[in-house]
Amino acid sequence: MWRYCFLIVVLPLFAFEHNAVDLYNVRLNPSSIDETKVFLLVDKSDYRMYLYEDATLLKIYKVVFGNRDISDKYMQGDRRTPFARHGCETCHGPGAEHVEDQTPMPVRFGRDAAAEPQNAVCLGCHQGGARIHWSGSTHELADVACATCHRVHDADPLVLAKDVRPETFAKRNQSQVCYGCHPQVRAQIHRISSHPFREGRIECSDCHNVHGSTTDALLAEETLNETCYRCHAEKRGPFLWEHQPARDDCTNCHVPHGSNHRYLLEARTPWLCQSCHDAQFHPGTAYSGAGLPSASPNRNLLLKNCLNCHYEVHGSNHPSGVRFMR
Repeated sequence: MWRYCFLIVVLPLFAFEHNAVDLYNVRLNPSSIDETKVFLLVDKSDYRMYLYEDATLLKIYKVVFGNRDISDKYMQGDRRTPFARHGCETCHGPGAEHVEDQTPMPVRFGRDAAAEPQNAVCLGCHQGGARIHWSGSTHELADVACATCHRVHDADPLVLAKDVRPETFAKRNQSQVCYGCHPQVRAQIHRISSHPFREGRIECSDCHNVHGSTTDALLAEETLNETCYRCHAEKRGPFLWEHQPARDDCTNCHVPHGSNHRYLLEARTPWLCQSCHDAQFHPGTAYSGAGLPSASPNRNLLLKNCLNCHYEVHGSNHPSGVRFMR
């Protein structure tokens, strides 16, 4: 990659006219560019960075500088942010040597740089709140850098996006960032039964606090069940008759990211139920495919199986609901 000769921050941008070509999406070939003639112009009034070779405009980047949150980045920067005081050097360190002899900046960001110096810069401002458990978290111990997921100069950060376009199969949203390190989850969401990840209706951060948690799986709540109750409040109870496996842990029966059985179940009913209920009120003999629909089907293998009768399986408030039948 070529080295930039110098960086000019200008407000507003002037002088050069823009080409009619779509300069936001053009792909550059570094070998065809004279690095001694390359320079950047940054316009903080409209969040654009312009790359020139001599007097020729080669590419336009959408960038973000000095914002408090996602809502105001299209208008103006927040003067209270560190960038408003020290510019690029706020995060990248002193840049005098970089300007004079093109040596790398003291702090570099990206996958090819050490995670700890990068994160130290980010945590200088972004502490507390959802990041209070970052120290010692799963991602910190794995040397995951903030810049692995976040692109701070991107005008449309992918990690904050929620793409719900029904006609689009390959979504551009937060989940795509997470799948880069968690391909097994990508495979699970394409199973027959899954939460609406593919539709863009749910994101990883709806259940996980990726910046740190008191739980092993970086859950958003203190327990797995409390996390599930954020959406499935009707399963919370309290119930007069509790179904203990359901009260204990939802994953006793369900696979959160996706399953090839209905309702995200670990296995097909009645075999899932028989993993615990082997001889209570029903024959203890394990059911087999011999009872599937045929000349003489077994009624316990038809339709919803056990749930044909025990449909209040998560718990019941009926005085006669001890067997979850009402």
